[in-house]
Amino acid sequence: MHSLEQSLHKGITRIEIQFFISSIYNKRETKNYMLLRFVKLDYNMLQMLHKQEHAEVSRILMVHLKNLPYTRTSYKDGILKKLVPDYMKISYKALLDLYEDYEKEMSTNGRSHVVYYAKERLKELVQSYNIEAKWFIEGHAPPASKYLRNAFVTTTYYYLATTSYLGIKYAKEQEFEWLLKNPKILEGCVTICRVIDDIATYEVGKDGGQLSIGIECYMRDYSVSQKEAIAKFQEMGEAGWKDINERMLRPTPISMEFLSRILNLA
Repeated sequence: MHSLEQSLHKGITRIEIQFFISSIYNKRETKNYMLLRFVKLDYNMLQMLHKQEHAEVSRILMVHLKNLPYTRTSYKDGILKKLVPDYMKISYKALLDLYEDYEKEMSTNGRSHVVYYAKERLKELVQSYNIEAKWFIEGHAPPASKYLRNAFVTTTYYYLATTSYLGIKYAKEQEFEWLLKNPKILEGCVTICRVIDDIATYEVGKDGGQLSIGIECYMRDYSVSQKEAIAKFQEMGEAGWKDINERMLRPTPISMEFLSRILNLA
């Protein structure tokens, strides 16, 4: 029943394994107790590793936050301050230092040049954040198509997918160039993230006075109701899943490991 309600592609592998072990395999009379013990141990060890990584990232973040000026301001004032270059120098330098570390680490196997692709994605992301901030400050309501083009970037999925490839030791320029062209599997993933987020945060954004909201833009441009706009966004999400499934099943010069990185973001 579970697989009929949700396809495997829509689940996180580790969580799906845990579900199978606890809900299905654990109830079998012929189960292997030693295998069960190792599986549970493996799951708990990975969970512990994630906790340690989260603690380390939080510690580094707190160090940087201590150096940032604190002010009691409204959300709108906060955006204005963030647009001032001096205010972001500490965060910007931290990112540059991070990329320098990447380049040094990757220079040992001749891959330092691929950091360029992550930097380009970061520039793209910052530019789109800047556009969103200006829309909010100016009370601008962009056309739905323009909103979506920019909002796809601010999902951060173009940036995250590219950055995740830095960790694959044998990833070469071919894979990064392919990713930079926004292949259909990546577009499907980005679309899913965008429409789900817009549907989930619609009421909050509307109550906050934002005009550049996907649902609102679509309602205005096509003269449809809120229900119809949400249905359209859900349809876009399903189309995104179809694009992902098609690309995962169709032969491609890009290895399954690279494709899986994108799938795991969806």
